[in-house]
Amino acid sequence: MWNPWQNYHHSNVALALKEAGADPTAIVGSRINQVGSNALVGESKYFIIEADEYQNKFLNYNPMAVVLTSLDFDHPDFFKDFTAYKKAFVDFVRKIPAHGFLVAWGGSNSTLEVAQKANCEVILYDFFSNEKKEEIEKMFGKKMAKTSFFEVPSELKLKVPGRHNLLNAGAVLAVCQKLKISQKEAKKALENYQGTARRFEKLGEYQGALVVDDYAHHPEEIKATLKAAREKYPKKRIVCVFHPHTFSRTEALLSEFSRSFDNCDELIVLDVYGSAREKEGRVGSAELVKEISKLRPNVFYLPKIKEAVSFLEKRLGEGDLLLTMGAGNVNEVDKPCLKKRRRKHREKDKKIFQKMKQKFLLNSKKETQKLAQKIAKKVQNNEWPALVLLEGSLGAGKTFLAGEILNFLGAEGPFISPTFLIMKEYILPRPKNKTEREKAKTGNEREKEIKRREFEKAYHLDCYRIEGEKDILDLGWEEIVAEEKNLILVEWPEKIAKIIPSNWLRISLKRAGKNKRVAEVSFSKKSNK
Repeated sequence: MWNPWQNYHHSNVALALKEAGADPTAIVGSRINQVGSNALVGESKYFIIEADEYQNKFLNYNPMAVVLTSLDFDHPDFFKDFTAYKKAFVDFVRKIPAHGFLVAWGGSNSTLEVAQKANCEVILYDFFSNEKKEEIEKMFGKKMAKTSFFEVPSELKLKVPGRHNLLNAGAVLAVCQKLKISQKEAKKALENYQGTARRFEKLGEYQGALVVDDYAHHPEEIKATLKAAREKYPKKRIVCVFHPHTFSRTEALLSEFSRSFDNCDELIVLDVYGSAREKEGRVGSAELVKEISKLRPNVFYLPKIKEAVSFLEKRLGEGDLLLTMGAGNVNEVDKPCLKKRRRKHREKDKKIFQKMKQKFLLNSKKETQKLAQKIAKKVQNNEWPALVLLEGSLGAGKTFLAGEILNFLGAEGPFISPTFLIMKEYILPRPKNKTEREKAKTGNEREKEIKRREFEKAYHLDCYRIEGEKDILDLGWEEIVAEEKNLILVEWPEKIAKIIPSNWLRISLKRAGKNKRVAEVSFSKKSNK
C-alpha cells in the first residue's frame, strides 16, 4: 500500500512489477498513460493503492508496506494543525506489521519523524551525503538496527521531469529491491514511464506555445512542478494559470502559496475552486493575488476561465510554455486554445499534403506477410511516416496484418484501439461453430484480459482505451511525433483519423467479394508544389 504525495510512484511501482512479470493489481488517483486507466488487474498477491489521508480514510486499511514520499500540512478543513496531520500518518505507519516494511524519504524531517514511529523495517531513500546519514543515525539511535539507506541512482533518465520524480523513482527501486524484483527490469520500466493524466501532461501547442497541464494544488507541489518546468525548458517564458482549490486551504496556507511561484514569468490566478463542503470562505483569490504581488510582478487576477482564455490569446507566442495548475477544472483553459489550433492545423494540411493510394489483395498468409514486410521496410527506411492507422477489420487468422507488421518491424510502442480488449476476434481463438460464437459473445472477461496482456507482452506494446475524440487528443500526438515512435496502430473512423497529425500512413482493410479482402494503403507525402 502506498501513500501520497504524487501518484507517480503508485503507478510506477505497478508498472515496474508488471514489467518484471509480478502481475500486480493496482488502483491509483489518475489515468496511467501507458494503461489508459487508473487501474491494473493482475493475478498475483500484490495489490497497490494510492491511499487517501483526508478524514483519516487511510486508517481503514491494513498495509503490509507503505511508501511515504513527503509530509506537508494539508486538508485544514479536517485536521486542526500540522501536529494532528502528522499524527494521522504516525497512526497509519504503526499499522504496518513487524514483518512488513516502510519506504520513506530521508530528506525531510517530517517523514523521518514519522518513520521513527514505525514498528517494522524502515528503508530511507534520498541522494544522501555522509553528513546526512550521520545525522539520521543519531536521530534514530537504536532504531537504526531495523533501518537501512537506499541511495537513489543519479544516472536514471526519466521521461517525466523534475527532481521530485527522480526521488519517486528511487522509492520505486527501493520497493523492488525489498521484494527481490529485478532492478534492471524496474529501471527499464521507470525510464519508459510516460506519466499519468494531469501530471505535467503535454496537451499540444497554441500559437507556438507549448501547453501543459498539472494537478498541483498544494504549495510544495506547485514549487516542484514549476522548478521541473524551468529545468526542462530553461529558455521558455513560463505563463502559469493557477486555480486555487478550497477556501480553507487557501486561507491556511496563504503565506506558503504566495512564495510558490518564483519559477514562472507570468501568473494568472482564477477564482477559488470550491468543493461540496465549502461554497465560500474568508480568504479567496483576490487576497492571494494581493499577497503574491508583494513579492513579484506580473500577477493577474482573472476570476473566470473565459477571461483567462481571452487574455492568453493576446499574450501567448512562440517560445512560451502555458502551464495550467490546480485540482479543479483549470484545464478547461487549454481546450479553447487547442481547439482553434487543431482547426487551423487541419486547414494547413489540406494545402501541403497529398494522398497516395495503393491496393493489395490479402487472401492468404503469404500475401499478408508480403505487404507487412513492405510496410515495415518502408517505415524502417523512413520512406513512409512512422504513424500507422488501421481502419476497419484488422484481419484475423491468416490475414492478421497488424501482427505481421509488428513481426517484421519489431516495434516497441503503443497499440491504440477503440476497445481495451482490442476486440476478442483478434485475440482469442476464432469460434468454430455457431454455438461457440454465441458463447464467445458473452465470454469470460477474465480470459480476454489475460489474452490481452499476453498480446501486449508478445509485441512489447501498451494498450490504450479509446472511447471518443477526446481520448485520441489526450494521447499527446505532438510528443509522439517528436519522439519518432516506430509504429502506432489505430483503428478508428475517418472523422477521428482527421485529427491525427499530418505525417501518417493509413491501412484500410475491406472486403472485395466473397471471402476476399483488399488492403488499401494510403500515406501522406509533402507536395512538391
